[in-house]
Amino acid sequence: MKSIGNSGDLILYRTQYENVYAGGDAMRGASSLINAVGDGRKVAESILHHAGMACPAKSLEPGDERRPDPRALRQRQAKRSMGPGLPEKDADIRLNFDLFVDTLTEKSAKEEAQRCLQCDLVCNICSTVCPNRANLALRAPEIHYAVQRAEKTADGSVRIVTLASNRASQTYQIVNLADACNECGNCAIFCPSSGAPYKDKPRVHLSEASFAGAPDGFRLAAHDRLEGRFVGKSAVLTAGPDGFDYEDDEIKARLDGACLGATHAELKGGRESANLDRAVEMAVLYRLLAGREPFEPVSGGKA
Repeated sequence: MKSIGNSGDLILYRTQYENVYAGGDAMRGASSLINAVGDGRKVAESILHHAGMACPAKSLEPGDERRPDPRALRQRQAKRSMGPGLPEKDADIRLNFDLFVDTLTEKSAKEEAQRCLQCDLVCNICSTVCPNRANLALRAPEIHYAVQRAEKTADGSVRIVTLASNRASQTYQIVNLADACNECGNCAIFCPSSGAPYKDKPRVHLSEASFAGAPDGFRLAAHDRLEGRFVGKSAVLTAGPDGFDYEDDEIKARLDGACLGATHAELKGGRESANLDRAVEMAVLYRLLAGREPFEPVSGGKA
C-alpha cells in the first residue's frame, strides 16, 4: 500500500487506489501507537479536504487564561529562587522497594508552582543571557498563514495550490542581530528547548558589509525592502500598500497583505513547480521588523 504526496500535503495519506487512504503501520511500517493515532486524525483531514469540506475548528484543549506581564517576568528571571527540598527518607531505611521520596506537602507544592516562569508563553531567556544583547525579542501577534506551492499546468499557466494552514502563536519571536553576535553559544547553553538561537533564529544584518559576507540572513535595506539570502541564494521582498512582491531564482510571486496567500506567481528557469514558504517567511519577518498590524486569518484555497 503506497501513499502519495509531500510531507506537508493534506493528500499525503491517499493511496493509488481511489477513495482508499492509509496511515499507521500500513504506511510507515512498524512504528508507535502515537504515530498511528496521529495518522488517523490526518487521514480524516485528508478525506474532508478531498471531499471539499472544511475541517471542524474544534479544540479539546482546556482554555488558557494566563496573561503574563513581560516586565514582571523579566524581574523574576533575574532572581534565583530555590525550590523546596525533596522529602527523602534516610538511607538506612531504604531496604525495601518502597519509594524513598515522599510527595510534597500542599504548602511546598504551591511554593514550587510559584517558581514557574511560564516559559511556554514567554521565554526570551536567550535575550537576557547574551552578553552582547544580540538576541532581540519582538512582540508578535498570532499568525495564520497558508502553506502553498506554485505549479505549472498543462496549458502553461501557473496555479497556486494551498497544501495546509499553519499557525504561529508564540507571543514573542526572537531575531538574532548578526552584527552584534560573536557566536559564543551562551544562548544555546541556557535555552530550555535545547535550541541554539544564534543558529536557529532569523539572523538580521544591520550593515550592508555584514550581510554581504553571510551565506544566510536578512537585511532591511529600506523601509519597504527586505533582502534575504538562503544558502547563498538571494531573495527580495518589496512591501506595497496592499501586499508584497517576492522574487528569488525560482519564482516571482505576489502575496496578499492580509492573509499572506499568493495571488499570482511566475515560475523561472523552466521550473515545473516551486514552494512559497520562503516568501511567507520573509513577509512574516518584515512585519515583525516593521512593527505592522496583526494578520487576518487565512482561509486557503486556489488562485
